[in-house]
Formats: sequence, structure tokens, C-alpha cells
Amino acid sequence: MKTDIIKLGKLNNFIVLKDKFEYKFLSLKNHLLFSVPCTKMYSLLFLNNSIFIKNYEMQNNNFLKKIQFFKNLIKGFSSGYFCHLIIQGVGYRFINNKNNTLSVKAGYSNLININIPDSVDILFLSNTEIIVKSFNYDLLKLFCLNLKRVRIPDSYKGKGVRFFDDIISVKNIKKNV
Repeated sequence: MKTDIIKLGKLNNFIVLKDKFEYKFLSLKNHLLFSVPCTKMYSLLFLNNSIFIKNYEMQNNNFLKKIQFFKNLIKGFSSGYFCHLIIQGVGYRFINNKNNTLSVKAGYSNLININIPDSVDILFLSNTEIIVKSFNYDLLKLFCLNLKRVRIPDSYKGKGVRFFDDIISVKNIKKNV
């Protein structure tokens, strides 16, 4: 049986507790951030403020995905991930609701309400720009892409929801003279 030990990262802004069935990742204020089930395939080791993963089976694709998942979680806990979104168009707006939903006015006859996951925070820079933050990279990208799908940028005028650093190539409109 082959075993490998791989360093995942540093424990800076969170605490990891292990009980009988799972590893619990807690913030410094004892809020549960994430939990991962214990399996016989791997175990987590902690030494000198660092976290390691110990593999008990051969290197397979599932284990490599698990390593990348843990690395993303640890990087997200220590520094966090964010996306900067912009909405362009006349009358297009992001509207802040207090009940954990985001309303988008995007040229339709009614407001589009999107539920915000618990681990996602939204910072409103203006009513047309937001910054979405989370420690979970996959959930952040999924939420941002669902938000972008509300109104995909138009190829003729560039109106719609886009990432801040997206480059939209606008087509020329033919005019008869």
C-alpha cells in the first residue's frame, strides 16, 4: 500500500476540528465554514500551523480532484476569492435586498430575484457594479455565471452583465446611405 503526504497550505484564519465522521473547518469566531467527511482513502495531518493530506491509495483522478478542492478551500479561507461584475445598459441595475436575495433590473418587465448562498457576500460599489466574495471558489464562479446568465452581453451594443475585465467585441451596424 503506497502512501503520499502532500502539503496543502497554512492554517491562518481558521481552525480545523476532527470528530468521528468529519473534519470541521471553523472561523476564528467559531462559525462553521465547511465540513468534509472522513474516509479511509485519505487523512488530514496538522504540523507547525500547516495542513497536509495523507493518501492511503494509489494516485487516481478522484484523489487529485480532492487535493485541488482542499487547496482551493484553504486558499479561500486564508485570502478569499472575489469577482467584480458590471451591468451596462439604460435602466439596468443591481438592487440590494435585505432578505438574502439580489434583484436585477435587466430590461425585462419584472425584476429578476436571485438567492444568495450563505457563504457568498456581496459588496455594492454602485447600483451598476458589485464585488462578489466567497471562500469557496466553485460556488463563487457558479453564482457569478448564473448572475451573468440573467442578461448575457449583447454583441451589437454591449448591454448586459459582464465581468469587469471581460472584453466585449461589438459588431458594426450596416447603414444604408
